[in-house]
Amino acid sequence: MTDRYVGIGGSDGNSGLTWALRKLTLTGAEDTPVVAGDTIYVGPGVYRETLTCDVDGSSGNPITYIGDIIGVNTDGIGGEVVITGSDDDQTHTRSTCISIPSSRIYRTFTGFHIRGGSSYGIYCGGDNDNCIISDCAFADVMDNNAAIYINVTSTPSYDGFVVERCFFLACYAAFAFRSPTTARALTDFQILNCITIACGMPLWSGLFADSGYVTGWVARNCFFHGGRLEFGNAAANNYIYNSFILSGAFGTSAGSAYLRTSYCFINVIFPSGWNPGTGDITDTTVLADMSLPLIPGSNFPVKFPQMPLAELNQWADLARETSSSPTSEDFYGISKPATNSKISIGAIQAQDRDRELTTVRTGKISVRVDDASRIQYYLPVDASSTTISVYVYRESNYAGTNPQMIIREYGQSPRTTTDASSAAQWNQLTDTFTPQSGTQYVIVELVSNNTATSGSFATYFDDLEKVIA
Repeated sequence: MTDRYVGIGGSDGNSGLTWALRKLTLTGAEDTPVVAGDTIYVGPGVYRETLTCDVDGSSGNPITYIGDIIGVNTDGIGGEVVITGSDDDQTHTRSTCISIPSSRIYRTFTGFHIRGGSSYGIYCGGDNDNCIISDCAFADVMDNNAAIYINVTSTPSYDGFVVERCFFLACYAAFAFRSPTTARALTDFQILNCITIACGMPLWSGLFADSGYVTGWVARNCFFHGGRLEFGNAAANNYIYNSFILSGAFGTSAGSAYLRTSYCFINVIFPSGWNPGTGDITDTTVLADMSLPLIPGSNFPVKFPQMPLAELNQWADLARETSSSPTSEDFYGISKPATNSKISIGAIQAQDRDRELTTVRTGKISVRVDDASRIQYYLPVDASSTTISVYVYRESNYAGTNPQMIIREYGQSPRTTTDASSAAQWNQLTDTFTPQSGTQYVIVELVSNNTATSGSFATYFDDLEKVIA
């Protein structure tokens, strides 16, 4: 159970046990060799290699690779951590960026940008139980295969395999459950809070040259936009819950009940074999006019110019769509509301944010939020001593961690100030700090962590102020 370090400027001849003695490559760290329980912090930079997982983690002691984008464990500055299959950012040199061979278990990857392999971003060889891929972005992957390839040729077990909070852009396919020679049943494969944009096939589950089919995967609170969903002649235990399936096509081999959905918004035409569930909404016209403006109070389902078609308009009916087995948090890691009727479908939770004219501190306008929610403001700064403050008021039935002000500066650990005073009164949260040289702005997050389900529990923020010494 050792912390190890990889970063630009290191050497694979180093021990890798400190940042000063970091390895140069991920492969160099893997070949140390790593053992169950090890954590490998990878500093910002571009890594042009294929990492092959050579050993197993174990229950309670996975082998974890972390792309340290904020730099808190590596260079203190932070930045993008890229693993690429290209040597020149123009052509695909290697077929795979990360390879998890058959029967490798308890491996975790988080915080990486994976791009440019000619076949796979992450290749899973089969029987890869209890592996986790989280908070990763995939782009320009792959020429003719998938960002995450799930091989089900002969050893289909993926018990406890989770892909969560990942973003897929312009990939041939996002997920590919491929090459089943006969029917294959997965045990517990979950896709949670993921977003796919402009992928040729967001989901590719046993078709084309495959003679069998794949069952047993579940997708929850996802957003699939564009592309062609492909399914083989599968049995009835593939499920999609609380998700958007928009502006794409659909293909399948003959058969029935290969897919079940529940509480989904579906903007494609499914052939026979789709089993619609409770709460599904099918609409082939609502997104036809993408020039529609966002008007407060309008029922248009998505808002612009947020992440393309991913964040719900808080005034839309879909933002209050009761869910079915929702995830506990959304794409950004923000907790879902405690009240089920306020849980929205899709990868990003809709958040109530309204102007408040009654509960105000100085006779102006405050901002009101209900349930768990957060608001971000970008404030310009320089390398001078800076004080940021805001007033917060939480109503009497508020429950859970008290409201917070979180200041985020690129390359630095978040600064959190929590309301420590009584409810039903205005309390000031304040923080004084000196930004690092070169910082041009900080992000100020105003956070409600409410978990109450009934009563008076709104949170109000007023008089956000910045003072530079």
